[in-house]
Amino acid sequence: MAISKVNLCNISLSRLGHKKFITSLDPADTTVEGQLCDMYFEQTAAETLEMVDCRFARSRARCTRLTETPAFGYDYAYQLPGNCLIVRKMVDSEGNDTTSKWTREGNTIITDLDACYIEYTKYVVEPDHWNAMFRRLFVLRLAADLSTGITASDNRLDRIQHEIFEVIRLIKNNNAAESDQTGRKRGGNNAWDEAGTG
Repeated sequence: MAISKVNLCNISLSRLGHKKFITSLDPADTTVEGQLCDMYFEQTAAETLEMVDCRFARSRARCTRLTETPAFGYDYAYQLPGNCLIVRKMVDSEGNDTTSKWTREGNTIITDLDACYIEYTKYVVEPDHWNAMFRRLFVLRLAADLSTGITASDNRLDRIQHEIFEVIRLIKNNNAAESDQTGRKRGGNNAWDEAGTG
C-alpha cells in the first residue's frame, strides 16, 4: 500500500481536529497548512528516527579510517556514512558488541580500535519504507509540531502526547519480539557496507 507524505500530513492535521487538508508538498501548496507541513516534515522524520531504533532504518558499516588523528584521547578517527543519523553501537567484525571506548564528533567516530564497525540508524525519508508503527508515531509527532502554528485544544494535545509514549513502548516491544532469541552469536557473515554506501 503506497503511503504518501501528503497523506501522512493530512492524518496529522486530522489528529488536531483540523478540517482543511493539503494537496501537495513538492512543491508545497500555498496554504498555511501546506507551508507548515513542508517546514516540519523532514525535521520531524529525522527526529523520530533518532528517537526509536526501527529495523527498517537499521544499517551497518565498516567506517573508513581518516588520515588525520584526534589531537588527544584516542588513536584513530573514522568517517561516518553520509546517511547516518545516530550510531546505535560499535561492534567487532563478527557483529558482536565491543567494550572499547568511542565517541562521535560531528560526522566522525574517534576510538582506539584499529578498525571501526558500527550499527546505526540511517535517514529514510520516504514513508513507503517505514513500517506501520513508525508511521503512526511520526503522524503523532508531526501533529504535535504542527500544533504550534495550527490551533488545537489542550485536551487533544494531551491525548497526542500520551499516545506518543504508548507507541514508543509498543515499538520497543515489537523490536524485542523480533530479536534473535536463539542465543546464537550475532553477525558472522562479515558483509559490511563500506561507509557511505549503506
